[in-house]
Amino acid sequence: MAITFDEALEQLEPRTIWSSEMRDLLEQLRATYAPTIEMTKNQYLFITSEYEKESVVEAVANLTVDDIIKEKFHSNFWAPLTQEQVVQAWLHPETIKVVK
Repeated sequence: MAITFDEALEQLEPRTIWSSEMRDLLEQLRATYAPTIEMTKNQYLFITSEYEKESVVEAVANLTVDDIIKEKFHSNFWAPLTQEQVVQAWLHPETIKVVK
């Protein structure tokens, strides 16, 4: 069963004597491997929509082509997100923070 970095921290904190270095290390790992991705509500709804899964999957499958996401979906819709952030959010929607 996969858990998020936040869930791991919540489970470990009551059972572990934490040093600030240990907590900092886990925070650095989270920033590297599961960064929070801020997006608008419309972007979030698109990423998490079952109806649009095939379109996003097709775009993700073709990432070797330069700017495939910008070709497939209007770039203004995704601004200021990068292709990598869109893919990360699609793969791990728990990392999304809705803003605006």
